[in-house]
Amino acid sequence: MNQQITQEDLKSYAHKIIRTNRLPGLLFIIMGVFCILSSNYIITKIGLVLILLGLFLFFLTTKKSVKIIQIIFVWTLIVFFITINVSVEILFILTFLGFLIIKEITDQSTSTQFKNRLNFLIFLFLLFFIYIVVKRIINF
Repeated sequence: MNQQITQEDLKSYAHKIIRTNRLPGLLFIIMGVFCILSSNYIITKIGLVLILLGLFLFFLTTKKSVKIIQIIFVWTLIVFFITINVSVEILFILTFLGFLIIKEITDQSTSTQFKNRLNFLIFLFLLFFIYIVVKRIINF
């Protein structure tokens, strides 16, 4: 019995791993923590982006959310490359805005479980946004 593995089999297996396991998210978070320990500003920022992407994978992964997670990945990477030479605060604010836009666009087609998880992450981003605004007001 010689079974050949096709590309479709590998693709479906990869999607199954991403959908059912949170291992990729944990790996991103661990790599991000190691990058944050670096003294280089760019590598530290890459570490923050890896942690963000890991949190997205870990908390938002459901069976029907793979496309939405891909959109969030692309948005976060675009924001990272746009803000590579500016402060981390801008990165978080633009990522937060992207989350709000993605939530509104996908609100009708997502499950309640995904909405609750996305709302939790939006709440965390909102707390960080409030911190940034208060810090800017105090320093003004």
